[in-house]
Amino acid sequence: MLTISRAAFTEWLLKHENDEVGTPTDCDVCPLATYLTEQHKRLVRAFPFVLHVASSDESLTAPVWAREFMETLDDVYGNTKPVTGQMCLEILHDIGGDLNARHSSGC
Repeated sequence: MLTISRAAFTEWLLKHENDEVGTPTDCDVCPLATYLTEQHKRLVRAFPFVLHVASSDESLTAPVWAREFMETLDDVYGNTKPVTGQMCLEILHDIGGDLNARHSSGC
């Protein structure tokens, strides 16, 4: 089952602070897609309103914090270069909200 939590994503970013974790605006390799693909061992595409496992019917409505993260990341960095975990942590900090917000129901 596809799940995501802001706290777990944050922990993953902290482990990859100095590493490139994805490219904004690319649904297959944006930081959220990279994280989810690694966690679920299947290609996960991240769109602002839905997180979708490729080649399946499995998807998850993106929680508000994830939508805000993707939109802000895309606005700030565009698709010019890969971003690091630290850059993503700064975006998460800037959007604020509940660090422990969870959403695990399908769409």
